Amino acid sequence: MSSSKEILAYVRGGPAGLKKIQMTVAVAAASATNDSVASVPANFYPLFMHVDFSAGITNAVTLDDIGTNSTDENGFVRGGALAFTAAKMQAGTSVECTCNGAKGMGTAELGGEAVPAVANEPLRLTYSGVTGTAITATVTMWGCGG
Repeated sequence: MSSSKEILAYVRGGPAGLKKIQMTVAVAAASATNDSVASVPANFYPLFMHVDFSAGITNAVTLDDIGTNSTDENGFVRGGALAFTAAKMQAGTSVECTCNGAKGMGTAELGGEAVPAVANEPLRLTYSGVTGTAITATVTMWGCGG
């Protein structure tokens, strides 16, 4: 599997033990970050992520990190792996990526050992600056545990 579409097709096929969680994160026009209302399940290891946007981002910002609202804002996806520019974050578009942070299984950090999410941690999206538009991002993650 070499492309995100191939990985997504495999993940959606439902290998044994693979779980899907979905939550939304609303960000105000004058904000650069916000948290979901729902929490990521304890001991959940995300592998792959799909993000849908409800409106287009008007400022020239990027989606830098995806993580939890604890001290690990980039625990699921570290910004360096994202090529999510404002042009890609428009209404009706979606972006996909592996979860490469310390709490992800895509390419885990810390010597290759993934660290699971702990209980009651909302999902946090962090942009490089204010979005310029109030948006809701629907984040779908596939992984195991939880």
